[in-house]
Formats: sequence, structure tokens, C-alpha cells
Amino acid sequence: MRIKSTAEWGRGQISLASVTAACLLAAVFSGCSWQKTPSSEKHHVTTQQMLQQLEKMLPAGKTTPKKVTSKEDPTLLATGLIFSTQGKSASVSVAIRNSKHVGNGRECPDSAYYPHDNCSKKRLPDGEMLTTIQGPQDQGEPSGLQFSTISIEYGSGEVVLVSQVGKKAEKNDSAQDESLPVSQNQLSSVATSSAWKTMASTLKTSAPANREESSFPTAKEITKTLTSLVPGKVDISDPGGSEGFGHVVIDDGLGPCLIAVNVQRWGPGKSAVRDLFKGSQKIHGTQVKSTKTRPIGNGANAFQWTYDTLRSDGLRVVIAEVNSRAYYLGADRVNPILDYGQLKKIALAEAWVSVGTGG
Repeated sequence: MRIKSTAEWGRGQISLASVTAACLLAAVFSGCSWQKTPSSEKHHVTTQQMLQQLEKMLPAGKTTPKKVTSKEDPTLLATGLIFSTQGKSASVSVAIRNSKHVGNGRECPDSAYYPHDNCSKKRLPDGEMLTTIQGPQDQGEPSGLQFSTISIEYGSGEVVLVSQVGKKAEKNDSAQDESLPVSQNQLSSVATSSAWKTMASTLKTSAPANREESSFPTAKEITKTLTSLVPGKVDISDPGGSEGFGHVVIDDGLGPCLIAVNVQRWGPGKSAVRDLFKGSQKIHGTQVKSTKTRPIGNGANAFQWTYDTLRSDGLRVVIAEVNSRAYYLGADRVNPILDYGQLKKIALAEAWVSVGTGG
């Protein structure tokens, strides 16, 4: 099996580039569950006004309006178009929202799954948080079609997301340039325009709904425990992950390896997880199994060594090691740094019992 992030266990991984503007809205506002407001409320700004504003801000070129679908919500608006110039073409979208929720900007993509993405976060002079993400639409083709998004979150609650997603060349146009038509500076100028904040401020304000406390341990809790359990003299860097999932990169001086851990709590005897361990070994009542597979992305000469454990109380700890520093990348070395015996010792450590429980 391959190890999965929490997002994959539940919702499936989301590609930041291949989604529509509506999905980009969901991405930039992820982490907040928004309360519904009456559909009878009217926007003070229309998508047509947003479209006209976007067209004025873009450099010279051809624009074609595109339909942007999103759930009916008076607290947000989105619009988009196809922009073409000098043989380059992309889908350009703008989304705005007005919220009582003020955070620290959009999260950067997980480096374990998006090794080719470049992400930066910057606090602007007036306190706004600017987040920029650039990368390939397909991590398996880093030189292929690209995407770029810029989000800005104001201290007063307005949020603006501007994105462009490169489009493939027409079959009969072999000369078309598949790079992005709007430069990063131009896209940044569009995103930071005060016009969007003004428009967003006219939308109905929405407060985040109460969220249930997660039953998953945080990535920070997992990586802290994992770091304490890694044996030998190795450099440990790049901690990351999500709820229920954490990873680090270790390096013994001969090349790095990605070490990733899932921590899950199942009800004792749950058939959904019990079936995964059919025919497996038992060690002091804990079911265990080990596998060697190709990792996500099938990087050149890359392999993943996994040790999966399920305790009698339903605690499942899965540890995986990849002979590269991230998924989708080619191998940095032939053999893993930690052998199965060492992976087994980490996965069966008693330290995992209290992770995420406050114990």
C-alpha cells in the first residue's frame, strides 16, 4: 500500500492547478466551515462588474468570458475568462469574499506531495497577508502546463484570490507557447488592486461556523514524536503534513529519504481496517505487515518501504520510507536509510499511544 495524507483518506487529494475557479474558492477558504445565509440576500457587486474590472487590469490581449459555477452564497463572488496573447493562453479567475474570520493566509502546498511548487507568504505594510503559489499542473510533468495563484487576506476580513491556469495548445497550432501569458508581477498587481477589497467589503459578511474538534493528531504532534524516535546520526529537516499525517526528511550524508507516518484511531474490530490485515503477522496482539512498492508519482528508481501496524484497541500507525526527499521525484539513493527493523521499532513505539490525546 502507499501511505496517505488525511485529505486522501477522506476527500481525496486536490490538485491546486487543475480545478475550476469554484474549486479554487474552496481551496483558499479551506479550514473554515461557513454558515449559510438566506439566498434572498442580494450582492451589491455583480460578476459582470468583476469581469469588466478584470479585463481592464490585464495586459493587451484577447479575452473570452467563461462561465464560473459556484454554490449560491451571498458572501462570495467569482468570475473568470480565457486570456490569450502572443500565442499563450490561460484561464484567469478572480474570487472575492467578505468574512469575520481573519487568519494567516492560505496554506502552502505540502512539500511531500508538491515538490515542484514554489510558495511564499509575505506580510504587506498595511498588515495584509499575501500568499503566492506557482507550479506545474501535474507534479509528474514539472515542465508541462503551469499554474499560478495569488491570494491576499486583509485584516478587516476581505479575501481575494486571483489565479491563472495554463491551457493546452490547440492541436492545429504547434507553435503555441504553453507558458503562462500573465507575468507574476502583472498577476500580483491584479490581486493587490484596492478595487477587489472595495467590492468584497460590499458582500454580506459571514462568520465561520463552529467546528468540531478533530480526532486526528496534528502534523506537529506526529513529526515531533517521529523525530524523537528516528535512530542514528542523521539530519532531520522539512517537517510537514496535515491532520493525522506527518513527515520529515532524513539524511545520513549519502542522500535523503522521506519518512511519513499516518496515525489513525479505529473502533476495535472494525471490519474496514481489519480486512487490510488479513493473513498478516501478530506481535503481542498487534497485527503487522510490511510492503515494498513504487511511491506516488513513480519517480525514476524510487521505491517505498512501508510498515503497517494495527493494535487491538484500534490504534493504527503506518510508517513509510521513500528513497527520495518527496513523492514524484527520482531516487536520491538506492537503499533506504532505515531498514524494516528500524521502521518496525518506530511504528510499535508506545509513544504513539498518547499522540493526539493530550496525554
